[in-house]
Amino acid sequence: MRGTVAAQLDGAIRAWSTAHDNVIAVVCPAFPDLGRTVVDGVVLVDGVPVGDTATGIDPVTPRTESDLLTIIPGSVRGTLDTVGSGRIVVIDARTTSDLDMLAARLAAADQSVIMVGSGGLSAALGRLWPVETASPATWLPRQGASRVLVAVSSLHPVTRQQLEQLREKPSDQVKIMTATQAVNVSAAEAAAELADRVATELATGHYLAAVLVGGDGAAAILRRLAVDRVVVDSMISAGCPTGIVVGGPADGLRLITKSGGFGQPDTLIRIVDRLHNGADTPAVDRPRLDGSARPQT
Repeated sequence: MRGTVAAQLDGAIRAWSTAHDNVIAVVCPAFPDLGRTVVDGVVLVDGVPVGDTATGIDPVTPRTESDLLTIIPGSVRGTLDTVGSGRIVVIDARTTSDLDMLAARLAAADQSVIMVGSGGLSAALGRLWPVETASPATWLPRQGASRVLVAVSSLHPVTRQQLEQLREKPSDQVKIMTATQAVNVSAAEAAAELADRVATELATGHYLAAVLVGGDGAAAILRRLAVDRVVVDSMISAGCPTGIVVGGPADGLRLITKSGGFGQPDTLIRIVDRLHNGADTPAVDRPRLDGSARPQT
């Protein structure tokens, strides 16, 4: 819920209203697998209001307010039974099961409903909208490639912890690049400068994969590399999608993206270790529609 959430939501409603009548938005940014819940309309991180966590002092996009009704003016609290009772309805979710029930309610709604959430809600919707089962995702490293490039634009305290732990395990198979923290440089300028250095590094080194931490930096790097698209085929860790770059000089590169404010202190270590230990190791267990679990790579 960092950034210009209210303005983006208003823009989405206005745009969707050009094609549909009586548009409403249902908001639930919970992601229980990562400790994010919504209780009484308040966003919690491991049970603590988000404004009282490290996100409250993020140097780029701090979120000091935790109540969604304050973050999104004009919104109202609702339940599964009252979806549609207001233009913008905030729904609580403490567990993945709560998200599954919300997803079932939204999946049955017509196209006037805009679904607003994080990876938690999108995963719940994905379980309801399965695609044709494909063979497990696998990939082969580039010829002679063995190194992992970790490019970090986020200044979030959670990311700092993850970088500290990664640096405590120095390896010639890992290259860490970070954005400048100069006070006279804007976040956009820092991201663009990092993107230039990453593009140069990828052009001169043989890399197995690139891990991009922070949304601004990831976007700037993909633009700088003239990437046409990323074919997402799995997630390497909860909330960390992975796929293959298509187009541009990095065509065929394995790519992992991660939000700066998510994960445990050892998340980057685990991602890098998994890349080095082999792509066929299951990353997560995703429930089947029949309730059992299947390994995902």
